[in-house]
Amino acid sequence: MAGSEQITAVTEEKEAWLDARLPLEGLAERVQQIDRGFSIQDVKPIGFPYLLCSFGWEYRKFLHQRREIMHCCVDRCQGVSTTIESVVLGEALEGAYLPAPTLDDASLERHAKRHVMQSRRHGLKRRDSAKVVIEKVLHLRKPLWEVSAHHPQYGDHSLLLDGVTGGHLFLNH
Repeated sequence: MAGSEQITAVTEEKEAWLDARLPLEGLAERVQQIDRGFSIQDVKPIGFPYLLCSFGWEYRKFLHQRREIMHCCVDRCQGVSTTIESVVLGEALEGAYLPAPTLDDASLERHAKRHVMQSRRHGLKRRDSAKVVIEKVLHLRKPLWEVSAHHPQYGDHSLLLDGVTGGHLFLNH
């Protein structure tokens, strides 16, 4: 294991989707939490492209060999990365707009490895990246909702709601 990276091939046949913990049925309630004055005019599902890299390494603790896994998701359009504790896969959003990725997988895998190494540097006794290996690579789509809403005081707005975390972003004012 040490010294060699084993990369599971990414297949283009079907992309996996993260589970939408904020389903279409929950959008109205979530928009009301943002501001009670909003009324939903239109909703468009989006499947944003990510690359999921799962890394593994072994270490010794109290005379026992241990194994640790860390997942890193990298945005395939901008290269922004984040580590996640667990990956829960779900169904694709029906009729979703699927933006095309603009970055290549090889550079994103290297970026993910650097991110994981920096995140775990304090936990690894040595800065030996050869022991951290890519175990799995998967194309993912993250469910997002583009919501057009009207507010009686502030007019029309577009919001982008994260289907996994429920976070929101105003697209225009």
